[in-house]
Amino acid sequence: MTETTSPSRLDALLSYLRLDPGNRVLLKDALQESMRSERWEAARELASVDAAGAPYDAEILELVSAIWLHEGRVDEALKSLRRARELGMDSAGNSYGIALALFMQGEHAAALRELDGCHAQGAAPMSDLLRARCHHHLGEIDLAMASCMAQLAVTPGNAEASGLLALLMQRCGRHEEARDTAAAVLLEAPRQLEAQLTIASIHSAAGELEQARLAFAELLEMHSSCGLGWLGLSLVEVRAGHVDAALASVEHATRYLRGHIGTWHVLGWIHILRGDGAAAERAFEPARLINRSFAETEGGLAVAAALQGREIEAGELSRRALRLNPMCVSAQYAKFLILRATGRMAESESLIDEILAHPIEGDHLPMRDIVARRLAIDRCWASAEIGRIH
Repeated sequence: MTETTSPSRLDALLSYLRLDPGNRVLLKDALQESMRSERWEAARELASVDAAGAPYDAEILELVSAIWLHEGRVDEALKSLRRARELGMDSAGNSYGIALALFMQGEHAAALRELDGCHAQGAAPMSDLLRARCHHHLGEIDLAMASCMAQLAVTPGNAEASGLLALLMQRCGRHEEARDTAAAVLLEAPRQLEAQLTIASIHSAAGELEQARLAFAELLEMHSSCGLGWLGLSLVEVRAGHVDAALASVEHATRYLRGHIGTWHVLGWIHILRGDGAAAERAFEPARLINRSFAETEGGLAVAAALQGREIEAGELSRRALRLNPMCVSAQYAKFLILRATGRMAESESLIDEILAHPIEGDHLPMRDIVARRLAIDRCWASAEIGRIH
């Protein structure tokens, strides 16, 4: 039911509530009916007035929290849920609501701990799906898949669980199974996000860039706040050589994936592609805040320093990165830049093949294309310099 319909039951409840504004039974009924009938403007008004007016009614606080979650006002929802718990609301529903709010804040480990309360009290119907999403964001793919299967055992054929399972299969390299699962989901639920993301990602992994671009564009038209969609589109644009378009897309991604270290790395390397060391440095700093012991972040900062002519600092950062991971690709690239800056052209040229032979570790994003593209530019430059010198 939409805002344009006239559900008489809610209108009647609102009329009675105006006559008896202190009637908590009427208020609860009105809150429930406003959500059931999708009268969100009325729901917002009721929540705004009565969140403050009913600070000691746990049931009303829980209803209000559901409205705030729908509206994306996560801090307010979490405050209401926790206040309801203080008032004695110790239920699976309360634990699930808190877990969902924490998930929406990017607190995935904390959300998982809260979901344990759902199981202790008798699981909320969709708790395993939320658990799967938390594990996925934490990179715990096997646990995420197990939680998807647990959800499907409770709710067979659930499109959200099946779509996420397809995406997890794709992440594991099981592309054929992933494609078949995602296609089946999209027949029943054409807007299902993870199934769409799976299909787009499979096209991208296969180098089918135009199909991938179209698939990501269709996904983002329906789900404009999907950070992984913007990130995937950015990587497609890089591989197609559209660096400015890639930058615009990954900047969108950072709005929604602020805690995802790989997104900041892609942003940093796109700035490196553009030769903008200062912008690359600004991109790698948030990655360092997420994890101060990740070699590729230190190496990226080394590259950014080298691009800005700070060779001594770049050398220190690259050595730190190599202590963390002797195979760190970005640290090796920083060494290349230092060699080039100090006129050691032949050594810098020989280092390029060594860099490309190393895998990029720590994140499963296909960043090799970004690194290779930058190195191709540098190889042309270095070869020209060697020829000029000799």
